Amino acid sequence: MISFFLANWQQIKPFNQTYVLIAVLSLSYVIFIFSLGFHPLALIVGLAIALLTLVIWSVIIPAKITRFNAQNQADLLIPKNFENELARCDRLLGKDRVFSQWQATLSSVREIHVLARDIHQSDRILLPELLEILHFVLHLCREIANSLVALKKVKTSASSQQITQHLQLKQSQLQEIYQTLSQLKDKLLIAGLEVNSTVTTNSLKQLLESINIDCENL
Repeated sequence: MISFFLANWQQIKPFNQTYVLIAVLSLSYVIFIFSLGFHPLALIVGLAIALLTLVIWSVIIPAKITRFNAQNQADLLIPKNFENELARCDRLLGKDRVFSQWQATLSSVREIHVLARDIHQSDRILLPELLEILHFVLHLCREIANSLVALKKVKTSASSQQITQHLQLKQSQLQEIYQTLSQLKDKLLIAGLEVNSTVTTNSLKQLLESINIDCENL
């Protein structure tokens, strides 16, 4: 039991609540001993209760930390998480990340992320749709990065034209998402006194339906 607790100590150590719990247990232990007297049985039972409480705490908290971290990593509305995913896309280009097309793509994607966060602040019920859109935006980002890399490697004009068309399609999809989210944000701002959640939800669902159709045709 002690070894198990020590193994989990590093995870629960940073939390102030851990030290509050230890202080409360210590005080309770002292009160417990004074109440029952300094008998060996009281000392052992009190210590066992305190240790058991700490062990239970060390089991519950690490599991919550793991779950919280997993949720945070999946939440693309968190800027750090989104930027981490963008960095992965950026690495696909290697030294060619300076392409003006790629920098313009990154700029558009970041603007979309800001819009998604603003919309979420106005209407939190739209979280599932917004996260799905951001996942697709990152998918488009990877497609554009791969297209730019392929465009530099191909030798024939026919292949170059085909990749360029694919690239333009993905860029236009990004612009469509940007325009749709901009319109939704404006609706939420203008209709602040009479926000129609049904309208905004339907608009996002229509966008998601078009995205799903595009994914099936990839």
